[in-house]
Amino acid sequence: MIISLHIPKTAGTSFRKALEEAYSGKIKLDYAYLKINQKYKKSLEKNRSIDSFHEIQREWHNYSKFRSIAKYFYTHSLSDEVEVIHGHFPANKYYAYFKLRKAIYITWVRDPFARMVSNYYFWKKIKDETQALWVKKIFQENWSLEKFCFNRTMRNYQSLFIKDFNIKNFAFIGIVEHYQEDLDFLGKNILHKKLNVHHENKSPIGELKYALENKDLRKKFIEFHNRDYELYNYALSKRREREKILLR
Repeated sequence: MIISLHIPKTAGTSFRKALEEAYSGKIKLDYAYLKINQKYKKSLEKNRSIDSFHEIQREWHNYSKFRSIAKYFYTHSLSDEVEVIHGHFPANKYYAYFKLRKAIYITWVRDPFARMVSNYYFWKKIKDETQALWVKKIFQENWSLEKFCFNRTMRNYQSLFIKDFNIKNFAFIGIVEHYQEDLDFLGKNILHKKLNVHHENKSPIGELKYALENKDLRKKFIEFHNRDYELYNYALSKRREREKILLR
């Protein structure tokens, strides 16, 4: 079993395309997080603070291993045909599979500042009815990029997905900034599959470039999102180890 954790705005949609081609008919998508829309809908309709979403979001990320085991045995057994699970979910959601079926955990991370800026502009351009209510509220209130970056719900957002999960359990953590090279390594050395490169959901280059050149904002961001940078630096160190092995 391959568990592919898609942290938002880390090339997860592009990677999903590659997986769907390589594992045709054998991949299960898990984007059940969308159901939290219903849970906080009433709160926002009653004009309660956006912080109500913060509590729901944190609750969703706090996925205990015991809850995972119960979910596996009683409510969410998977077909034997499924070889890959891919989507937005806490890393330890499938803890039971990791223990009992020795799943291969993989994910991608991105420079936290670039990921956050990309997230901001990606959400900003979505104007259809599928957009989450709290996202609509952010842009109805005309939040600036800086306000978005330092909202407590978004703090250390990448790290939240691996909360209470041993990072060493990941067989592979790819770096978005080295997507093509890392995808090639993953396919050849871990999955033993041909993985094609796709580029989906790209943010506007001009807006991204201008925001990413804001050195003062980046400096404050690094201090505020320190755990995300610890995660990112860890992933970079693992990538350097992979490069050393290839050079031998």
